Amino acid sequence: MLCGIIVGFGGCENGDIQVKEVSLQIEDMDGISLNGKDNLEVLQVGIGRGERKNIVREERKEKYGEYLRMKREREVKKLRRERRLDSLCGVMGTLVFTVFCMMLFYH
Repeated sequence: MLCGIIVGFGGCENGDIQVKEVSLQIEDMDGISLNGKDNLEVLQVGIGRGERKNIVREERKEKYGEYLRMKREREVKKLRRERRLDSLCGVMGTLVFTVFCMMLFYH
């Protein structure tokens, strides 16, 4: 997941800077931007827990390894889906071309 926070500042009053806009942008493991509702849910879970964990190095490595494994599995599923779609498009294109050619030769 990638997370970005954008803060827009406005004019100054009495030396105080005013915050005009705050934007939270989060992408999931596939690089798809989450919508506003999903962003708020992620933020709420993060704030709601409000705890800091002192994770030992081995546990961090294990969690990161699990994250990489899940990411690879998602990529493999995505590639399989794309290959199936490519095959289907090829078959449909060939079928349409064949029917078109048959219509030209028999009429």
